[in-house]
Amino acid sequence: MGVPAAPPGAVGPRPRPRLRPSWVWYVVAGAVALAGVGVSVVLIVLGALRFVGEVDDLQRVVMPGRATLELDEGSYTIYYEYLSEVGGRPFDTPVVPPDLRFTLIGPDGTQVPLALYDGSFTYSDADRAGSAQLTFRAPTSGEYVLTGVDVTERSPDVVIAVGPGLAGTLVRAVLVGLVVGALCEVVALVILVVTVVRRSKSKRLLDAQHPPSGWPPPPGTGYGTWAGGQPAWAAPSPVAPPPGWSPPPSPPSPPSPSPPGPGPGPGTGAPSPDDPGWAAPR
Repeated sequence: MGVPAAPPGAVGPRPRPRLRPSWVWYVVAGAVALAGVGVSVVLIVLGALRFVGEVDDLQRVVMPGRATLELDEGSYTIYYEYLSEVGGRPFDTPVVPPDLRFTLIGPDGTQVPLALYDGSFTYSDADRAGSAQLTFRAPTSGEYVLTGVDVTERSPDVVIAVGPGLAGTLVRAVLVGLVVGALCEVVALVILVVTVVRRSKSKRLLDAQHPPSGWPPPPGTGYGTWAGGQPAWAAPSPVAPPPGWSPPPSPPSPPSPSPPGPGPGPGTGAPSPDDPGWAAPR
């Protein structure tokens, strides 16, 4: 049985529109999150490498004794290195610093005040290890003379390193890496949430505009869609019988009723008044 053709200008059902925004934004959110982790790790690693470089650049002198330092204007820290090397000579001294007294004379001959390090800071790698002991500020650039005196007169030779504060370099590297990574994760989360909310809203809107069609129409109903989007109905066309088809034989006719027979005769049925032995009632 064939289905009648749609009217002229009718088209099939339109495809359901896609959800917006695209699912590609999920991929974008994941990529931003991964990039944040990668950037954070890279920044921390670069900061650690810069920290190691600054440790290598510290000016090292052997104390007790007297040494000249070339300093620029700025803040500095004096470190006691219990694991170090100066001029090819290795040093491996006790972790606790010896009892030394230091004085620092500036380029103009005036004494530069020294202060105890506020807090605790240590560093170590395969070749060097030390701890922060004193801080000072160089008022001008030039040559500074550092003198260390052994109060007990029993102190071994130790290494004193002078340079900018190392703690700030390491802390800045870690903080910058963590902040950048956290910002990337926040951006990724915002993209993810916005995408989920907008796709859910788009799905509800599409469900309202394009409800599910359910079961398809039965064959031969002539259902279609006009070019304008309105449903078009047409009466089903007559269907020709297939070749070789013949109508089924007619059922047999019911038998005709027989005519009524004659009344009861003598000797049958009710007795006749003329029959002998019958008498009318008195």
